[in-house]
Amino acid sequence: DGAAPGRGAWTPFAEFSPEWQALQAARRIQAQTYFIDLPCWAQSEEEDDSPDTQEESQTLLLRATRMDNSDTLWDHLFEDESQQIALPSALAHYFAQLRGDSPGDVLNRQREAFMTRWIGWAMQQNDGDVLVVCGGWHAPALAKMWRECPQEINKPELPSLADAVTGCYLTPYSEKR
Repeated sequence: DGAAPGRGAWTPFAEFSPEWQALQAARRIQAQTYFIDLPCWAQSEEEDDSPDTQEESQTLLLRATRMDNSDTLWDHLFEDESQQIALPSALAHYFAQLRGDSPGDVLNRQREAFMTRWIGWAMQQNDGDVLVVCGGWHAPALAKMWRECPQEINKPELPSLADAVTGCYLTPYSEKR
C-alpha cells in the first residue's frame, strides 16, 4: 500500500542562520561537518509529564524584564550591534540561566544523549577544537555531558526504521518567503 511511517522536520537555512554560517565557514577551511542531532524519525513519541522548565523560565524572564514576548526580549538582549563583543558570554549566561539544572523533557534528553555521543567521538578523533552549533538550550547540558563519554567511542550510527523512507535535504530559505 506504500504507506510507510512518516515524520518530517523543517530546518530553514537562511543566510543569517548559525547552521548555514557554520557550514559555509567549514567549507572555506575544509573542515569536516556532521549533523549530530537525533533525526526526527528516531525521536520518541511518548508523552512527557515533566514540567516545561524552558517555558517557565522564559515566562519569569519576560515578567522580570517587562518584555511582551521572547522575540522582543531577544532583540533587546542580543541584536544590538554595540553588544557584539560581549555576545558569546551574554548568550552563555542567558542559556545557563534559562536551563538551570533542568534535565529537559524526554525528547531533549534523547536528543542530547545522541549529540553527546557525536561530540565524544569527535573529540576522540581530533587533536584540536570541535565546534558544535546547537540550540542554546542544549549548550549547558552538552558542555557537561560529553566529558562523561567513555574513552573509546565508536562513530554514532543514524537510527533507522525498517519500513520508513528517510533522508535529509537542504532547503534554501529567505525572510522574503
